[in-house]
Amino acid sequence: MKKRYLVILVILLLFTVNGFIFAGTYSYQVTGEEEQWELIYDIEETEHNKVIEGTDRGRKTYLELSLENLNTEKHILDIPEEDTFLEMIKENGEIIISGKMNGEEVEKKHDIGDELWLQNFSFSLQKFVLSDEDRIDFVGVSTDDLSTHEMFATREGVETVSIGEEEYEAYKVRVRLRGFLRFFWDNHYWFRKADGLFIKQIGEMGEDEEEAVVELIQ
Repeated sequence: MKKRYLVILVILLLFTVNGFIFAGTYSYQVTGEEEQWELIYDIEETEHNKVIEGTDRGRKTYLELSLENLNTEKHILDIPEEDTFLEMIKENGEIIISGKMNGEEVEKKHDIGDELWLQNFSFSLQKFVLSDEDRIDFVGVSTDDLSTHEMFATREGVETVSIGEEEYEAYKVRVRLRGFLRFFWDNHYWFRKADGLFIKQIGEMGEDEEEAVVELIQ
């Protein structure tokens, strides 16, 4: 997995007990082997969906998620310095991709049928975390080559997580590729037990697949 795919998929949200998001601006700190940066996300709820806008070192993301199951309905990636602007929309069981990537026009379709499309693990896994389910299957789109990946997430118990001077009781969730590829890639996420707030992620990032840590700042 490449850096852009994983970082873009790492997005903050805040839930009430029933799984609804509090609107607001939230920040994460990402720490790699050689650098550190901040992710900032603005969250709002409209009449029809949840909207998340993210800023990551010049990259901008826009997500629309369904109110019912937090399934991704629309995803936009804007990276001006790389001459990249991609729009992905789910319609009639297909993910339709259009725009340009590194200055080249692209158009692509992926037939995923009734599968959930979760383009943002930190956000879209919240209802799963707050439910009684032990596993959820879904599809994600790599923003490196626009391919789809069949994935799944499982519960890994409850742990105490320390971030700065704060300690949280948190659900640990493991995200993996389905099939044989599950042995070659995974990421771990922690969600605050009290309300499902995403607080931490550890996983491989970057072209060299270096391990990085994402933690809640505020």
